[in-house]
Amino acid sequence: MQNEKKRRPSTSGRPRSRKNQTQDGTAGPQDVHARPHDARSGDPRQELLADCGEIAEAPDVLEVFDGALRQLGVVGSTAPFRLLYLALTTRLLAKQVSVGVKAQSAAGKSFAVDTVLKFMPDDAYVRLSAQSEKAIVYSKRELAHRFLVIGEAEGLGSDLTKSLIRQLLSEGQLDYEYTVFDEGREPHTEWIKREGPTGLIVTTTRPRLDPELETRLLSTSIDDSPAQTKAIFRAAALEDELRPEVDLATWEAFQESLALGARGVEVPFAQALANLIPPAAVRMRRDFPNTLRFVRASALLHQETRDHAEDGRVIATVEGDYAPVRELVEPLVAEGVERRVSETVRETVDTVVELHSEAADYNKANNDEERDAGYVSVPQLARVLKLDQATIRRRVYQALQAGYIDDLSGGGRGRPKKLVPAEAMPGDDEHLLPTPEDLELAWMRSRTDRESSL
Repeated sequence: MQNEKKRRPSTSGRPRSRKNQTQDGTAGPQDVHARPHDARSGDPRQELLADCGEIAEAPDVLEVFDGALRQLGVVGSTAPFRLLYLALTTRLLAKQVSVGVKAQSAAGKSFAVDTVLKFMPDDAYVRLSAQSEKAIVYSKRELAHRFLVIGEAEGLGSDLTKSLIRQLLSEGQLDYEYTVFDEGREPHTEWIKREGPTGLIVTTTRPRLDPELETRLLSTSIDDSPAQTKAIFRAAALEDELRPEVDLATWEAFQESLALGARGVEVPFAQALANLIPPAAVRMRRDFPNTLRFVRASALLHQETRDHAEDGRVIATVEGDYAPVRELVEPLVAEGVERRVSETVRETVDTVVELHSEAADYNKANNDEERDAGYVSVPQLARVLKLDQATIRRRVYQALQAGYIDDLSGGGRGRPKKLVPAEAMPGDDEHLLPTPEDLELAWMRSRTDRESSL
């Protein structure tokens, strides 16, 4: 079948353990400086680079990845796909960035995850549909420097299982002690330790997961607009037409070469970035380190074209690594701390405001004193926005949770909503992460100040 991933023997071996980490929290370097890609060198990494040199030496690997996605028939925004690809690359670091992919049924959550996994070697992830309560404890499958990929949030299992997964994500390992009752012996305890670090990718139809897990994930959503639906129709109509084939084995070789390459990354502008980001919410304590991890992952993708420090670490750049990461991450981080509103929620709230205003003007002109006459219903929104009511209800839930609209019905299952405007939404121009230009300027000033103080 076209574009099926061809299996190849893994040459990457098991990723390095945490004892080889550098001071910046990444794993230590293995292959310090790039050498000519000679397949006859006997060096497994060089053999892999001979297979994937065009990708490894590309000035913008994510742009090449974007082109491959288009060849596979992906339409519309590829931002969720690029985010997932970067996240999976963080498996090579000392700590991973976990991602939740949110959308209603049939929007394309699983398609996004499945497509990105085609570009990864099999030892990059462990895929599960569901699991028993303590399966993650007793499983013999390797979890270190891999991602757990779970098809739906319900597959996370019981509260105990979710607690175990949260510990694995946060602590980088899982410690589990249990009591053993053997016949003829006193009860005693035994101890199981599962080594990480491990990341998580989970899809869900829920607008929000449970709070303790939500803050450990960076959430992205799939476009549910009519325009995107129409674009998918057109792509499906062209499904039988021949497209250029994507050599997925080459992409797999590229990721395997990264696993054998330099693991350490120097982010020389990290302190300047930290000084520019406002402490907008407590969850930023996780979102800021995750942003840096994405920057490190980008630098690892481009290690063949980046400078290296004397100790072998890849040196990240503002324009090449921070700028593309900011483009992907800034809207998600800002939405997570309610400093920014997604386009879909903004469109929904603006429509509620407009319909409510029109109703109020009508009531005033007709001396209608009915208290509830100005509310907006879900069917009204669906008709105006030309969307199905399931999509509208999802958007309304998000707007209600954020406090941008109120429900005069008082809530309750089966009770029709009576929506009215509430708090004003933040403007489109509010940003948490500085522009690349502002970061460059702040970094330059900090270097100048440091040099003048010597």
